[in-house]
Amino acid sequence: VVPKVLPYYQIRELARMVMDYVSPASPQGVGALARFNSEGATIYDFRTDPRLQRVFEAIHENRRIHSALAQIFGGRLHQANQTDPNGELGYRFIKQNAIAVNQTIGWHKDRLQGAYLGFETFSPWALTLKGEPMRIVKVGVYLQDHSKDGAALRLLPGSQNMSYIAKRKLNVHYLHPRA
Repeated sequence: VVPKVLPYYQIRELARMVMDYVSPASPQGVGALARFNSEGATIYDFRTDPRLQRVFEAIHENRRIHSALAQIFGGRLHQANQTDPNGELGYRFIKQNAIAVNQTIGWHKDRLQGAYLGFETFSPWALTLKGEPMRIVKVGVYLQDHSKDGAALRLLPGSQNMSYIAKRKLNVHYLHPRA
């Protein structure tokens, strides 16, 4: 968990942009990438829509996020619009991105899905060809305050090392991110 990734004013601005994107009352109407279900909406591959470009850039070019990734994976700090032909960053962005709006998702493993499943040529719990464990992270940025409700992100420490989700969940951590 990386605290204070974005300043409060920017969280509010980005959240407003996302809510306008899924709102029929928005002057520009509902965004083309918005997909609705009974709970809310999901915006897949939001980086491709100019209306959400600032949301993507605020996350993708965020120095706090890249600093944390550099600590996890080694390598140097990413700079905005930088290419990495020599793999010097120690990590790469595979272009999977989505925004969930008013979604409550049960216990699950963050794995590649859909068209991105092709990137997963080995089980995330297998060793690499070099005999090393896989090192994959999913970056999530919350644009809402869950400090006082039951919708906080819940983590099960150590569960990333297991290919299954335990029926009995012990030592659950509630993160309660604050906007």
